[in-house]
Amino acid sequence: SELRDTLRKLHTVADLSAVMASMEEIKRLHRAAAWAVLPDRYAMLRRTLISIRTSNPALNEEHQASLQNAVQHLRDFEGKVERALASKGPTPDPARLNQIVSAQMDKLEDLLAAIKLA
Repeated sequence: SELRDTLRKLHTVADLSAVMASMEEIKRLHRAAAWAVLPDRYAMLRRTLISIRTSNPALNEEHQASLQNAVQHLRDFEGKVERALASKGPTPDPARLNQIVSAQMDKLEDLLAAIKLA
């Protein structure tokens, strides 16, 4: 129904806005080298992105791919940080991680704009 579609759109806009805020926070945590808290943040953000993707099956392929790419990057980050913490080895390069996060944010911002215009 039209009401259900409108509610889904509102929820998706709210969820994506929260995702963007979380990604900004993750960039700050990278800069602060707060590695111990980051795996949980990555996992929470991944769950939200997967929820957005599955609750919006009508998204075009490009937008679905943007969500999936962000999920994959977060999964990769989580693995790298977990391994660094477990081995007490070198941590990932915060500037490199933030470059990737920023690129993902740009794609998600495009998605957010498209949903608002739909």
